[in-house]
Amino acid sequence: MVDIEPSQMPTKVPPAIPAVLLFGLSHVVALRQAQADRNHRRAVTFNLVVEELLPKFNPLGRREQGRQVLNEAIEPELRRIVEEIEPQIIIAALWADQHFFMSTANLPRRLDFVLPAEPDLALDPAAELVPYDLMREQFRLHCGYLELMVEAARRVARAPLHLLPAPPPVADFGAIPGGSSNKHMDRLVAEHGVAPALLRYKFWRLISDIYNQMAAARGAKSLPVPPECLAPDGFRRAEYNSTDWIHANPQYGELVLKQIDALLAQKAES
Repeated sequence: MVDIEPSQMPTKVPPAIPAVLLFGLSHVVALRQAQADRNHRRAVTFNLVVEELLPKFNPLGRREQGRQVLNEAIEPELRRIVEEIEPQIIIAALWADQHFFMSTANLPRRLDFVLPAEPDLALDPAAELVPYDLMREQFRLHCGYLELMVEAARRVARAPLHLLPAPPPVADFGAIPGGSSNKHMDRLVAEHGVAPALLRYKFWRLISDIYNQMAAARGAKSLPVPPECLAPDGFRRAEYNSTDWIHANPQYGELVLKQIDALLAQKAES
């Protein structure tokens, strides 16, 4: 049997409803909490089985002879769960903090770049301007293990694979006293101050571009960000903030569960 937490157990779920596998990193938590809320309200529409990769599979991978190699235990575990629950859809939450670690604190060497999709966004006058293509290529390297996990998921299941984006960035860190959830990052912010909000937005869009192209190249699809959570300036609406600067709350998770409902309905009609 699949080892899952009590909040994930499908004990109250009619066996006829479809199964969905959600695996990945810390952004799975908002969806797991939203599913627990549905279970409490007896409003579950599909059986969501969650496999959070960390700390269970730590490290996620390693470098071997100059190339990145995935933790050998991940693929067999995904295969085991797929064979157990036969998911109709697989959701992979593989985007972690790639957009976050360079755009939270004012680092000693400040960097900025022009976002091609929104070239008129203001630039930090105290920052060194870096070409977008160079920045994109550098951060694509930080997403290497994501590609390996997408490939592993494609090998173990024929079900449609959808990649979950990280929630949009927060515009005002001052509204969330909990910090970044990373002690090292919090120390950098305390020492150097908070980076401009637009830098967080640009890095989020940069990683989104990498993520979407990676998905398309491997036969997966990227879920769009729920439009309800977006403020007019592209940042996250405050009502979807969690207790730290990067993660979203169960209300955000519920928006994504509704997206999964729609995917399942489309699949049933096809």
